[in-house]
Amino acid sequence: MNGPNNVTYEFNIDPAVDLSGLRVNLYIYGKSTGSSWYSYDKIITVIDKGKVLDKNFKDNTDISYIIEAVDTKRGHYFYYDDPYEHDGLRTDYIRTFIFSDDMVKQITHIIRNQYESDAVYEKNLHYVENKDNKKLEFFHPKISKYHMSQPAQEWLDKEVEIMGFEGLKTGPKIKEKDILRLKNITDAQKQELIKIHSQLKFNDP
Repeated sequence: MNGPNNVTYEFNIDPAVDLSGLRVNLYIYGKSTGSSWYSYDKIITVIDKGKVLDKNFKDNTDISYIIEAVDTKRGHYFYYDDPYEHDGLRTDYIRTFIFSDDMVKQITHIIRNQYESDAVYEKNLHYVENKDNKKLEFFHPKISKYHMSQPAQEWLDKEVEIMGFEGLKTGPKIKEKDILRLKNITDAQKQELIKIHSQLKFNDP
């Protein structure tokens, strides 16, 4: 069963405890732009001052997620990295995080994949001490937008070496500013690439 994942992330809090110092951000990485040079990334605040702002997030692409939380009143820090890890096999699942004062309960409901369906797994994740006094910026879930990633110079150089000029001409779209950063090609070749790639389009996020 191949294809993109259908993923739902749900966020809740334990109503029995005071979590007014808690902020939780969801980082969304790797949404397709239609070009292998870039991805769309976004950050949203899903819990702020102990209140759930965005109860669930749904997507159906093979992207990666990071959850980061800080409770300023308790001095707690939480980090969870959930990369796409299914080796190209489609897995539809709902992953719920319930934040309490001393732990985060994670409930994963696998709706279906190649090996199982309607399976539920639970585990308790734990905060660590926020020794660096880290603070999280607020990103309103209704306003925060996707931003296109910026390829590192080292990665650009490697791709140019692999693809060569002819490969760049027929390859996925590259922004003009990044074409100008390319090494080991002439200025005339850069201008030719700019003309070609100006006709190509990115996918909408």
